[in-house]
Amino acid sequence: MVKKEDIDSALAAHALWKKRLQDALEKGTSEFKVDVVEKDNACQFGQWLYNLSEDEKSGENFNKVKDLHSEFHKTAAKVLEMAITGRKEEA
Repeated sequence: MVKKEDIDSALAAHALWKKRLQDALEKGTSEFKVDVVEKDNACQFGQWLYNLSEDEKSGENFNKVKDLHSEFHKTAAKVLEMAITGRKEEA
């Protein structure tokens, strides 16, 4: 069962990426690796999402949430890659 605290925690963790990406743009560097950021199953929310029961994964909203979460990670990774390779304006 999904708890409100879990959703709030996931939202807060992902909201931190705005700051991390802004920092990467300003500094041109990051402690984070693009290939790791791109993985949607490496963060706490992704691990939780992929470990749901088969019944929970068969719900109509699972694929929508999974796709949105994956797209978030792909976009964050692209922006990070641009930031650390000097493509600030493009990012």
